[in-house]
Amino acid sequence: LVDHLLEMSRLEAGELKLKKQSVDVRTVVSKTLQKLHVDLQHHQVRLQIAQNLPEILIDPSAIEQVFTNLIDNFVVHTPEGSWLEIEGYLEAHHLIIVLRDNGPGLPSEDPEAVFGKFFRGTTKTLGGSGLGLSIAKGLVEAHGGTMSARNRKGGGGEFVLRLPVSAP
Repeated sequence: LVDHLLEMSRLEAGELKLKKQSVDVRTVVSKTLQKLHVDLQHHQVRLQIAQNLPEILIDPSAIEQVFTNLIDNFVVHTPEGSWLEIEGYLEAHHLIIVLRDNGPGLPSEDPEAVFGKFFRGTTKTLGGSGLGLSIAKGLVEAHGGTMSARNRKGGGGEFVLRLPVSAP
């Protein structure tokens, strides 16, 4: 909790120092999935990341933290057997990463509320600080990107990350 509070404070104060390097986002996603493979053992993960994506200038550990927080959230709030799809593609000058699932979805009155500090969804599992998604959004924004959340029409939730792709 203290680590999360300190990270949130640095994000809000604009004091987070990113260590950007040119990275293939597929590598970051793969590393995150490997790290979380035990947590994901009762879920299905589908990857649909385009092969021709350019490398982007990011802090790989920060973006790995974003994916970790999103995937942890998926594991905690969806029943066993649920699927998570991670899609990646290029749109104009942005790399778009979409994480969607077939779980119970996000708060219907305001899906974006999940990014609020100390927001905790209803779940049978206790734990967590309620800062994970707020930190994830702050890390994406620190990279000049955006992150949004919405419910899917067929059920489940969807998070969309837009990260700028620098010109060569």
